[in-house]
Order: sequence, then structure tokens, then C-alpha cells
Amino acid sequence: YEWASKGINVNAVAPCVTETPTRRKLLERPGYKEWVLGEMLPIRRWAQPEDLVGATLFLCSSMSDMLVGHVMMVDGGWTIH
Repeated sequence: YEWASKGINVNAVAPCVTETPTRRKLLERPGYKEWVLGEMLPIRRWAQPEDLVGATLFLCSSMSDMLVGHVMMVDGGWTIH
């Protein structure tokens, strides 16, 4: 809030479970894949790092100038589950 008058919007991208080398062990746990893909993610696939690019570019662009203090959920529907 206090930075908005200086043109600093302080927004964030909050991804869901994203398939990266670091997360691979978690994604390979027995039953985890079925639980996440079958019950928690309506989109029915893991997020890939490139899935975050559009939201990030939008927040870095002038098209998001009116967003201040916003957390953009890029989660394949996890939060609406």
C-alpha cells in the first residue's frame, strides 16, 4: 500500500505443485500423483515452469498497473477445489 504512490505495486505469483527437478521426488511418492491429479487439480496435470511465464509477464507489464498487493494464483484450480 505505502509503495503504490511510487509506482511499486508489490504483486506475486503463487503457483501450485510445479514439476521441477527439485519436486520430482515428491511427485513420485506412491498415491500422491493420484490424489493431486484425481482430486485436487481440476486441470488434471502438473504445472510446468513455463505455465508461470504469462502471469509473470503480465504482472511485469503496464497492463497490471492497477493491481496493487495482489497474489495471482496460478494453480490449475487448486484453490477453488
